[in-house]
Amino acid sequence: MSQFGRAVGRVSCSLLLLATFCSLPLQTHSNTLYEGDACKLRDGSQGVCTKAGECQWFINTILRPRRFKEAVRCSFLVDTEVVCCKRNWIPEARTERSTEPPTEEPTEIPTEPPTEPPTQTVPIESKNVGLKTGDRSRRACEQYSYESQTYNIINGQEAAESEYPFMAALGYPSNEPEPSVRYRCGASLISANFLLTAAHCKKGNGPTTALLGTVSIAAGHDGIEVGVKRVIAHKQYRSSSKYHDIALVELQEPVEYNILVMPICLHDDPQDLPENSVLSAEGFGIVDENYQLSSTRLMKVNLTTVPRLRCNQIFGDANLLGTRKLLQGIVETQYCTIGSLDNKTELRGDACQGDSGGPVQIKTGEKYRLVGVISFGHSCGSYIPGVTTRVAAYIDWIESIVWA
Repeated sequence: MSQFGRAVGRVSCSLLLLATFCSLPLQTHSNTLYEGDACKLRDGSQGVCTKAGECQWFINTILRPRRFKEAVRCSFLVDTEVVCCKRNWIPEARTERSTEPPTEEPTEIPTEPPTEPPTQTVPIESKNVGLKTGDRSRRACEQYSYESQTYNIINGQEAAESEYPFMAALGYPSNEPEPSVRYRCGASLISANFLLTAAHCKKGNGPTTALLGTVSIAAGHDGIEVGVKRVIAHKQYRSSSKYHDIALVELQEPVEYNILVMPICLHDDPQDLPENSVLSAEGFGIVDENYQLSSTRLMKVNLTTVPRLRCNQIFGDANLLGTRKLLQGIVETQYCTIGSLDNKTELRGDACQGDSGGPVQIKTGEKYRLVGVISFGHSCGSYIPGVTTRVAAYIDWIESIVWA
């Protein structure tokens, strides 16, 4: 579990609380209290000292509505804020459907130039003299901290509040009066102004909005909605092929970082991770093998790496190569993953329709690092690996726009 940058006994602020606690008066117990100790809130009610990220009362009642003057600090546990958490708190009932029938994907603009052979992204000369590829994204990464707890996703589990604070959902105008927005793609927050997603998520009618800071896309969700200023698909992407499926989404206004909203670092090593490394993916897509139910709750699944040569062999054995969309097979700018087999359902953990553009990441030390952007798969939950766009192959392009 990564911790926030705050030293024991010091007044300096963590990144999480930079725009919140530190600029506001916070009541602190005269005697230092520790995790598990009894405490008293400002209204006199009883509480127990709890890590901020593990107190649902604090997240819902203090952090989300920004009522920081009502918070009571107990102490710090190593680098983690410990707050007085209300005892026996029961959240208000939330009206939320757990599932909904899938909706048709927005139609892509049909006019596209002929497919170009996939090539490694050509490095763009840095406008910042003296900086090398990856320097700007690594510097930004140093500022990101996470407070973790305890495709559409097949055989997945629900994600906890604040577990993946970089996760975003992309919304498109709906033809129905309610809801007016349909969330049909995922994305990853990589800076205050930009998300990273799949290029095929750029449609004629959107996305028009991005939803962050929540694990629910149901009506009445408690997330933060931000308008989309523009979507920048990679210049080599063509809808007629599966290559260069990556795009940047610029937000209309920068988001503020907190425990629920925090960018993810970029994984800039172009090599495959070891096969025993555990990656994870998140999304709001299809959750059953019959493709009938999509989730309104954020789901997560663990994945492992399938080396590119083996991935090509699996696709070849299934007669999936040589088509126009995969003319050159699985190339170096793509990354293959697969989930573990569930002996009951005989399905593998996987992403599915609706998860496109979402993250596949690994946690190294205290940082989440974005390895891939969910691009496509052959059949959700099957033995065919899922394919993501390899983020490390596009660092130059990303930095030239996000940190220009």
